[in-house]
Amino acid sequence: MSLGKKIRALRKKAGKTQAQLADLLGVSFQAVSSWENEEYLPDVERLSDIADCLGVSVNRLLEKAELPELAPRESLAVESHMRTMLKASLRQRGFGNAFRALSVIDIHCAGSAAQSRRPLHTACHALALEIGSDKVLTLLLLGGLARETGLSAFDLQAPCEYADDLRLIIEGGVNPASPAELKLAECIDSIFILSTAAITLSCGEIAREVEKTESKILPMLQTLKNEKPEWNNAVYLLRYQALALSEAYKRLL
Repeated sequence: MSLGKKIRALRKKAGKTQAQLADLLGVSFQAVSSWENEEYLPDVERLSDIADCLGVSVNRLLEKAELPELAPRESLAVESHMRTMLKASLRQRGFGNAFRALSVIDIHCAGSAAQSRRPLHTACHALALEIGSDKVLTLLLLGGLARETGLSAFDLQAPCEYADDLRLIIEGGVNPASPAELKLAECIDSIFILSTAAITLSCGEIAREVEKTESKILPMLQTLKNEKPEWNNAVYLLRYQALALSEAYKRLL
């Protein structure tokens, strides 16, 4: 497929008009039209911006092979099902703080799947990894909600014993020297963001998430392996997922 046809196909797939793409790039819509009709080619130095606006890598933009049309899913999971599963699991385990955190999500999200997706996904991920910690589940639920809504630990009525830890998570202050529960919550949340990056982030943002994974998340997982032998299986799976995603993005960016 030629470059002009590729730009047109990717623009339509992204749901953008020629005028919208032109506005994002700071050019006239006639320029975009001329590219797509192959009257002119875009300048080489503009290819990175075009790819970023279309949500693909430069390699994908320049690839000549005809690719199959793959219809994206609107959602990776049903939030109402996750909420139901979490309520039953948290009640069964006697995780009172996490159960109350789930109620806080219900109040603040008011049925908004976009705002509740992150905390619900990460909490379900933790349970699937058999993380039996009320604190980790609470930090994932309230921390994910705070990062999606901009609410503070005070706004979320965080349990007093978790308030300082939650502030660290919200402010990005967790590091390899932090307590184990904070590190695990930070790692699960970061790997969730990396796993959905192709859906929600630009190429530049994905590159920054990959760099964060390698410079911060992988070292934290290594310290967890030494500190919490009972979490070794979970840490192994998280590390594998982080490495697999990072290496895949490196080859596609």
